[in-house]
Amino acid sequence: MEKAAELSGRNSLLLGFLGYFYTLAGRYTEARQLLEELKVRRETTYVSAQAIGMLYLGLGEPELFWEYFAQAMEGRDILFIYLLKSEPAFDPLRSDPRYHALLRKMNLEV
Repeated sequence: MEKAAELSGRNSLLLGFLGYFYTLAGRYTEARQLLEELKVRRETTYVSAQAIGMLYLGLGEPELFWEYFAQAMEGRDILFIYLLKSEPAFDPLRSDPRYHALLRKMNLEV
């Protein structure tokens, strides 16, 4: 993922996933550095809310995760629906009423 992020010119979505993977590896300092980079970049250019949300998910900050994923839904971020329905990282969140509310809002709840 590090190589992909570099080859993509540090694409914001890839940086978000890289930061998430850093948290899985216990590399929280690097994850927080990427989070700060994305937040600074977001002040002057497009940065996917989904990228920031993934970082907050990995860092164990669910309130901020939900805030950014609501923004991702509103902005129709790429991969959002796939991730929300299929990504195993979201398994612990599936019992949260906000998860189902998001699915209902997008007419995806089965």
